[in-house]
Amino acid sequence: MSKLTQVLALDPAHELRFQGPYTSDVNSRLELSNPTDRPVAFKVKTTAPKRYCVRPNSGIIDPKQTMKLVVILRALDEDQLTDQVKDKFMVQSMFCDDGEVWNESLFKEASPDQLMDSKIRCVFDPPKPKVDEKGEELPPTSSASDVIAQLRDENSRLNREKLELLEECAKLRRRPVVSDNSPATHQVATAEKPPGINLTMEILAVAFLITFVIALFIGKAIL
Repeated sequence: MSKLTQVLALDPAHELRFQGPYTSDVNSRLELSNPTDRPVAFKVKTTAPKRYCVRPNSGIIDPKQTMKLVVILRALDEDQLTDQVKDKFMVQSMFCDDGEVWNESLFKEASPDQLMDSKIRCVFDPPKPKVDEKGEELPPTSSASDVIAQLRDENSRLNREKLELLEECAKLRRRPVVSDNSPATHQVATAEKPPGINLTMEILAVAFLITFVIALFIGKAIL
């Protein structure tokens, strides 16, 4: 026996689109309409159940009525999108009796010739560019994680420079001092006093400031 044609009207019919950014949950919509004079039970399945949440994912649609569904894509990293280009959803349906109440046994006990299905593929659109009040596109801004990473790199660089300066100051202190009572020699020795200490204090101050900013960003990200 040939398979029954899907009686539910799906909107969208072929592609379920998600709009980035994808660093937080992204919602898409799916509407199921029953144009017939009989109640229709439905169930939504996906090839990646751990990545999506459908609300509601099953139920019964009365005659001439429409059911609105929300499809939620869980937050993910941008580089994970390449693994999801083949994700699909299937809407399975079947006629049921008047007054029927939804339960899982409806589809479990149904014979294959009673079932109808439609498949929808997922499409992942890039984030929309931001525009200013004049409608002009704004340059992309760095995310909090990018800023934190940059600050950490800068902090590491300053720490390395600090250690190098401390080592240089230690070497200068260990150098033997030539004793000479002449005023000229005393003036030269005074003029050649190593400036590393003042520079080290400046580096330490900058490093402390950057560490404080990193802690502030991390605190906001956690909240």
